[in-house]
Amino acid sequence: EVVATILPISTKYSLGVKIPREVIIEEAKKYNNWYQIYRIIECESHFYNVQSNIYHRGIREDSWGIGQINLYWNPHVKKEQALDYQFAIKFIADGIKSGHIGWWKGYNSQLNTCNNPY
Repeated sequence: EVVATILPISTKYSLGVKIPREVIIEEAKKYNNWYQIYRIIECESHFYNVQSNIYHRGIREDSWGIGQINLYWNPHVKKEQALDYQFAIKFIADGIKSGHIGWWKGYNSQLNTCNNPY
C-alpha cells in the first residue's frame, strides 16, 4: 500500500527555505502561463526564498524571493512581499501578461532554458 505524503501548504516560508515544487506548481496553476512561471522560478532561485547572489560593481543585487523581484526597479514592492511565494507568483504572472518577461534574466523563454548567471 502506498501512502501519500502531504506537504504543508503555507503562505509564509522563511528566508533561505526551499519551497516545495508541488507548492509552486499548485499556486502557479492558477494562471494560464503556469509552466512559464514555474520555469522562471526554477531558473531564478531554484525554488529557494533567498536574496540574489549576483553582484554588480561589488554591490549585491537587491532581488528577493523565489521570483527574484528586484526592489530597486520595483520600489512599490516591499521585501516581505517579494518573499511571499503567492505574491511572487502573481507578480511574475502579471509581468508575463504585460510583456515584461525580460525582467527575469535567468530564464530564456525562446529556448525554455536557464541562462548562465550574468
